[in-house]
Amino acid sequence: MSKSTFRNTYGPILLVIVSIAFVSPVEAAGQRPRVGLALSGGAAKGMAHIGVIKVLEEAGIPIDVVTGCSMGSIIGGLYSVGYSTAEMETMVLEANWSDVFSDRVPRNRLGMEYKLWDSRFLISFPMKGLHIGLPSGLIAGQHMMRMMSSLTVPVQWSLDFNDLPIPFACVATDITTGEAVVLKSGFLADAIRASVAIPSIFTAVRIDDRLLVDGGLVRVMPAEDAIELGADIVIGVDVGEKPLSEEKLNSIIGVTQQTLTILMRPEMTRQRTLCDLVITPDFKGIEQYEFEQGPRLIELGEEAARAMMPQLEQLADSLERWGRTEPKEPPQRIDSFDFDEMIVEGLSVVSRDFVEREFGFDIPGRLTMDEIQKGVDQVYTTQFFKSVSYGIRYENSRTVLVLQVVEQTENLFRVGLRYDSRRKGELLLNTTIRNLSRMRATFALDIILAEEYEVDAKFFMRTGLIRALGFRLRANTQRINMGVFQGDTRVAQYITRYSFGEFLLGTIFSTKLNVAAGFRAEHIYQQLETGPPQLSDSTDVLVPFFGEISLDTIDRTVFPTHGLYVRLIGEVADRGVGSDLSFTRAYLDQRAALALHPNVSLFQSLFLGASNGSVPSSYLFFLGHVNEPIALQSVNSTFYGLEFQERAGPYVQMLLLGVQWQFVPTFFLQAGWNIGNTFEEWNTTLSTSRYINGGGLTLGANTVVGPIIFTIMTSDRHDILTYFSAGYTF
Repeated sequence: MSKSTFRNTYGPILLVIVSIAFVSPVEAAGQRPRVGLALSGGAAKGMAHIGVIKVLEEAGIPIDVVTGCSMGSIIGGLYSVGYSTAEMETMVLEANWSDVFSDRVPRNRLGMEYKLWDSRFLISFPMKGLHIGLPSGLIAGQHMMRMMSSLTVPVQWSLDFNDLPIPFACVATDITTGEAVVLKSGFLADAIRASVAIPSIFTAVRIDDRLLVDGGLVRVMPAEDAIELGADIVIGVDVGEKPLSEEKLNSIIGVTQQTLTILMRPEMTRQRTLCDLVITPDFKGIEQYEFEQGPRLIELGEEAARAMMPQLEQLADSLERWGRTEPKEPPQRIDSFDFDEMIVEGLSVVSRDFVEREFGFDIPGRLTMDEIQKGVDQVYTTQFFKSVSYGIRYENSRTVLVLQVVEQTENLFRVGLRYDSRRKGELLLNTTIRNLSRMRATFALDIILAEEYEVDAKFFMRTGLIRALGFRLRANTQRINMGVFQGDTRVAQYITRYSFGEFLLGTIFSTKLNVAAGFRAEHIYQQLETGPPQLSDSTDVLVPFFGEISLDTIDRTVFPTHGLYVRLIGEVADRGVGSDLSFTRAYLDQRAALALHPNVSLFQSLFLGASNGSVPSSYLFFLGHVNEPIALQSVNSTFYGLEFQERAGPYVQMLLLGVQWQFVPTFFLQAGWNIGNTFEEWNTTLSTSRYINGGGLTLGANTVVGPIIFTIMTSDRHDILTYFSAGYTF
């Protein structure tokens, strides 16, 4: 009779008399039976594993081998490394799981050029040639790898998981063949990442020429793999999904979840029969992706294990006859390494020199963990890679840093959609082509379909001289509606067709500071749509030269909580250098957000601008309404209490102060007050008669289709104005 058949037939009885059944074969050899822990997948519910392990340790049960699947591989892998339950609890509760299960680069790590793209697109599709496809997974798992690479550094010297403080294995699925793949060697972070690669959410992971996804498809609780690792007694922890009631089968998500549960149930039943003890927490009322329920999930794991304390204590007592087993010392935590070499694996299009320059730290040399992570982040944020992970190897007395990259071989087709009460509906279509040849260049084409249409083409690339230095070529044509006001009454309406070509050179790939200069060739045609007969159409050809200094540390584009933004622009056009008009224009755009509390922050905005000479009407400064540009080519701003472009002039002064309250995770309330005006001449006299006061109250929410906001505002010119928008701004 095979061992598994023996266990299936007599396991439940033999747990009660474990000292006779399982212990006797090993007792004859003078060895204590080895205890294995098999941790199932279950997304957020896998946090309950920590509570179970707490109770197992409290009961005095030694754990000799650990196996895991999906979330169970994360907890099991960390436990096998030597992390305590207290350390694991801190990790999972403090982790930002919405970021972990995302590839989104935090805004403060984006290059200055890429910050302009942040929070613009609703959905992205891969492109091959002119064909638009569907992604193999929504995310490549960059932040998951970032977290696991950092946490497994203490054992990255070990390529055999049997050499860990507690031998470990995790299960993945070969998506090509449907076979279970037991991962017992290699980089631990890679193995765990493969085991959690939920199909259609995470992209698959290639290890040893096999394309791997979540092991839950074939073996959600790997009890048999614990036996293969040498376990004589197996404790299983089942946190997987249970069949849904009929009332919950009212959506495609519910039906899909039920289908997977039914398909996996026979194998789960088989794995449960291989266990001597199965602990099954009751998660009634908690869904599998409610990571914010972490404390309660850990508590439920403890409760389920304590409910089985009599059996656990009986098992512990039966094992004590061999004496207490001293646990292996966890590996020493290392904060820095002396590297002899860096290897980059996965390059095909991008050059190694480029990766080394973007990494930014010299090897051979000593690097701290923070420096390693910063270098990896710098390579990833170039946008040329789907993922960048790292490992540390010891080869022939040499310490080697291994960067593992997956290049962006697919281009992107992206879509943005929004509605607001002034512009009405707008559709953004974007094509982005990356890794152009070996030039480390990107081409992007935006088409905005709306009454105020825009076509914008950008080509930008690194110069290769210094890391952040690059140039941008840009061609743009757009329609802008511009009003002429007398007091608070619109007396004329122009349709402005504005086209330009631009060259810019600067530190556009820096994550914080851009120092740049360039020039534009512009054609501006203003067609009078409505207005008095003394107004007429006009055409201007301009060649302005400009310089720019920008600092940007704002944490997010929508509802920021902290950071500083400063942009100083100077422009000059001269009739002697191709322009129809001679003029100068300069402005300072400064914003800040300051967190007073995790849910409360202050925000502030200051805009000062001055123009001189024969300033064309399109180069005036404009004040009015929500999320509108104050100057041509400026970032959108808000001035409460005025209609769109209600104030216009060659000089502007504006100050806004406000407070933001995040009263639930995705809802925000903002209250703001502003003062300012446009002028025909510069004057610093602080007189209330010179300025317009306004205030506004905004209710906003972050949703799957982008931010939704409603603003009600007032000023000394208007009693009540309102504004509504839904979708990302572009």
